[in-house]
Amino acid sequence: MTELILLNENDRVDVFGTDLDLWKMGDRFHFNGVRFNYAPFFERLVCSNGNTATEFGFGADISKNSFNNNKIQGVISKALEFGSETMPATLAQAVQHLQKNNVSLAEFYQYRNFFESRNGEEVYTGLIEKYFNDQPFYRGYGVNINEKSRKWKATANSGINAYDFFNLLTWVASHPDQVRMDKNDRIQLQIQASNLLFKKELDLEDIATSANIVYPRLAAMN
Repeated sequence: MTELILLNENDRVDVFGTDLDLWKMGDRFHFNGVRFNYAPFFERLVCSNGNTATEFGFGADISKNSFNNNKIQGVISKALEFGSETMPATLAQAVQHLQKNNVSLAEFYQYRNFFESRNGEEVYTGLIEKYFNDQPFYRGYGVNINEKSRKWKATANSGINAYDFFNLLTWVASHPDQVRMDKNDRIQLQIQASNLLFKKELDLEDIATSANIVYPRLAAMN
């Protein structure tokens, strides 16, 4: 499969309006004789973290006669036009959304499990120990986290800012000179990181705050 990444070197997205967190935008295309896939691509300049936003992408079976070269050309043109018009604002909103929130334990473990599912290979075990250490949760909550339900974990605050966590994921996935990972796993981690970046509602945004409620005595108890 051929991969083509086109980065726009001229336009940069200043997501916080401070000139400190700048992003380049571009487009990522995958294609062969059977499949064609497109998705916007982002690169954070401060640490060169690359990220593919598949949520806003497009894929098609080009082996069918109806999907010819002219149609592919039209899709590419439409994708480039769409990205230039809408993605800067979408990216800025997504980044600011993450910065205002922390990830839950459930969200943390979703990504830790990505590495745990790699059959205990030494390189992935090392990444878990270095970047996804969960011992502070055990100490902080004083319970066996492993025994808790997904629902409980979704209401438990990890103390990790969601934007910092996103940047950790993309850093791990985009630095092969420092982090040894299979190339396909890197791509999958980038996709999963993108899912976090554009997640409509983080877990901790959907929990009840504490309240001092005095409920009236029920009639049946009088």
